[in-house]
Amino acid sequence: MKWLGMAEAFGSPWAYSLRGWLAMLAPSMVVSVLHEAETPFPHFSLVLLSAVAQHCFAGLALLPFILLIRRRRSVLPLWAVFTSWTILGGARAVAGTAMVALFTDADINLPFRIVSWVLAAWAWMPLLSYAFGHNC
Repeated sequence: MKWLGMAEAFGSPWAYSLRGWLAMLAPSMVVSVLHEAETPFPHFSLVLLSAVAQHCFAGLALLPFILLIRRRRSVLPLWAVFTSWTILGGARAVAGTAMVALFTDADINLPFRIVSWVLAAWAWMPLLSYAFGHNC
């Protein structure tokens, strides 16, 4: 087993790859479902659809930033890692808000969603990145 430093685990090429994105699908689905627990979606399948939409939208929103940074270095610097996690959280908030607006009459509260998703990304992405980094 190779021990990774934080910078290598958080910003390594595996973390911003299709494989890394797919590895994060299950954990992000759990977090999304928990995040939407109080949202009055008419059916649970819409919660799952929202979770998938959030994961896909976050990946697409992050792609241009990662491609731009990857042109210069293989391991992302720490500022780029936190920026990417911020983009990830913001994109999830926007996608989740769109799903709530489309399928419910609940208050969307976009500022709360952005703050909560960014803080969640800053909390769980380092843990998952480091854990998955040892196995990929």
